[in-house]
Amino acid sequence: MNVDLDGVQVEDINAPNDENQKPHVSAVDMQGTKLQKIQQAMNARPGQGAKELAKKFIQQEEDSFNLFKAVGQLKNQVENTEMQLFELQAQIDKMNLEEEDMRRARANQSAMGIASKPKVFELKEQKSQAEDSVK
Repeated sequence: MNVDLDGVQVEDINAPNDENQKPHVSAVDMQGTKLQKIQQAMNARPGQGAKELAKKFIQQEEDSFNLFKAVGQLKNQVENTEMQLFELQAQIDKMNLEEEDMRRARANQSAMGIASKPKVFELKEQKSQAEDSVK
């Protein structure tokens, strides 16, 4: 069997050489079947030759590759965002621990009878004492 694709002859190499030999099914047979299907598809679409099919195939491959690249970029963005999220969570955890330590320290000061004043009040008190000593 010969298949003609725009002037290129393809022979079925699995055709039996003598009449006693039976053809075997192989990948080459499958390719021949695919070539027949392509030939039938080309004949079913008048005006579309192998060149137009090749152009369409190439365009689809380019579109597929562009989508592949976009997916890769999105994957990188997701990984970077996850890393930032991890770092932010670590900072939040650290701040929560520091806040808990400050609460414990205040509770210990209160329990021991030490009055805890916010730093601002201490500074204002020092300032007023300094003003009084100048007078």
